[in-house]
Amino acid sequence: MIKERQVFQSILIEYLGQPVLNVTVDGKDILTAKGKTLPEHTVRETRRVSLPKGAHGYVAQMSSNLTDVTRTQFESQPEANFSSNILFHYYEVTFNGTLQVKLFVDELPIRPNDNISKSVSLIPRKGKRQDTIRIYFPPLAYGYIPHIEQIISSAQKGQILSARPVALPVKFT
Repeated sequence: MIKERQVFQSILIEYLGQPVLNVTVDGKDILTAKGKTLPEHTVRETRRVSLPKGAHGYVAQMSSNLTDVTRTQFESQPEANFSSNILFHYYEVTFNGTLQVKLFVDELPIRPNDNISKSVSLIPRKGKRQDTIRIYFPPLAYGYIPHIEQIISSAQKGQILSARPVALPVKFT
């Protein structure tokens, strides 16, 4: 059986401590050759780490400096799911804590919410621990593969819990 090429979007990792995470797709480093330092967990927790744009391939692998048993799972979709050119409207993002994210369409950075900056800070409203918001694409953001990437920082404890791109209906395209 021939395995389909995948678009890897994130990795779920359960850990204790502050690991340095390395991820490769088809043998190519995608986080950096040295890896990324994740925020410290004082108790065993699961964290969703978004992968950078362009993480396409057949086999994804993770390594870290953790000595404990870790559970990991890559979140991916078949590349065939991205065969249509779509007019994107917004990303619906559920998150906890404070974090920064970047948006991409077909690996090209875009300015979310018509910002000057290429990243946007997410802070839960009214003292909530978890919130769901919409991050809007700029007008006429056509493309095949939308991508949201959290800027990984050991100082930021927040994380994306789920993210779903929403396209405009076909009558608008």
